[in-house]
Amino acid sequence: MSSAETTIVPRAMSPEAALAFLADYVPHRFPDADTALLAGSTATGTAQPGSDLDLVIVYPKLDAGAWRTTERADGVLIEAFVHDLGTLAYFLEDLDRASGLSTLANLVRDGLPVPGMPQRLLSDAKAMADRVLALGPPAIDREAIDRRRYLITNLLDDLAGQRPSDERLAIATELHRALADFVLRAAGKYGGNGKGIARALAAHDAQFASALETATIEVLASRGMSDLQRVVETALAPHGGLLMEGYTAHAPAHWRRLPDSV
Repeated sequence: MSSAETTIVPRAMSPEAALAFLADYVPHRFPDADTALLAGSTATGTAQPGSDLDLVIVYPKLDAGAWRTTERADGVLIEAFVHDLGTLAYFLEDLDRASGLSTLANLVRDGLPVPGMPQRLLSDAKAMADRVLALGPPAIDREAIDRRRYLITNLLDDLAGQRPSDERLAIATELHRALADFVLRAAGKYGGNGKGIARALAAHDAQFASALETATIEVLASRGMSDLQRVVETALAPHGGLLMEGYTAHAPAHWRRLPDSV
């Protein structure tokens, strides 16, 4: 690219513009669907330039099961999550909630109905999402808390020595994710993946999220880890503090593969 050339980043679509676009796109792409929701950051008005359109589609019945697809239409990137009520209930409760995640539930709850669709299943879909979000994730027990304390302490210990920059990057980012998820789950909140976990932590405790971000950046810039040590100790203190020496974890007895017969 020459110095005279510039990179043009697409402007974020407004909810109104996205709904108008999808009102034409959805009936052609998903002709037998009942309900369609514009979801994600565009629906909530927080989209950034280049953000895709998240779309939740609900059919009366999907014989082949749920599916997702990412495609581009008229230059717009669209990520669609396609369900019927049965698959939606399974993903919301048996998969996401059981894993401590609320991504799909948030998409459905915050989704804006796409004009021109029947939307007969809309209230049922939103009721499912509202129920899962109101329940919160399953509580983590003492064993899970201790296992996470040990993992976080071990990651912190790994950062204490002299390491190549790529290893510090890998460890620090994993520690950031693990600690954020621990803080959320220990408080009975849903975690998240990628940008979702950063947003969830900021919504739960903006001051702690900022401190963790700043301390992680300090470590990645090789400016010391005293701040990160303090942040980790603060988060773990109500649950027993740092944990390494004396920690023992037993695998279930049935976790074994018998040797092949000779």
